[in-house]
Amino acid sequence: MQSLNVSKRTIDLDQYRRRKAALSDCSRFIEEDTVVEVDGKPVLAYWHRLDHDFSVLRAALDRIKYIEAFRAAKEAMFTRARTFGYAPRLPIRNQPCRKTITVRIA
Repeated sequence: MQSLNVSKRTIDLDQYRRRKAALSDCSRFIEEDTVVEVDGKPVLAYWHRLDHDFSVLRAALDRIKYIEAFRAAKEAMFTRARTFGYAPRLPIRNQPCRKTITVRIA
């Protein structure tokens, strides 16, 4: 497994607002098993191929409806997401952690 050490860099958020990610956003592509480190600390592990059959898992994930929206923050970046397992509490609404819809339908 290779190790890739990178440093944090400043980005201009205006270049990413109100659009989806593009291949040109990447400065390099990782195509082999890699641990990415930021300033010497591991932050991401990527396995190019796993020795398991994930067809059942992939089929289940393909059936999930993902929400497409813009974040409410000032950056207003496009997001496509779904929370699995338990959602964090909502202190504003005084709600505790709760099961997400993906747990309730499983």
